[in-house]
Amino acid sequence: MPKSKKPSSPSLKDWEKQATSELNGKASSSIHWKTPEGIEIKPLYTAEDLEKFAY
Repeated sequence: MPKSKKPSSPSLKDWEKQATSELNGKASSSIHWKTPEGIEIKPLYTAEDLEKFAY
């Protein structure tokens, strides 16, 4: 069995570029939404988002 490299994950920048393309030029922030409690929900979360929390 040949040894192959682990596929690389797209970066957040790559994701945002693809999202903007699929949103016909709108920023990915245009699809954020809020819960009834006023909490903003993003379409994608990454490990960087977790670094903001102390737990």
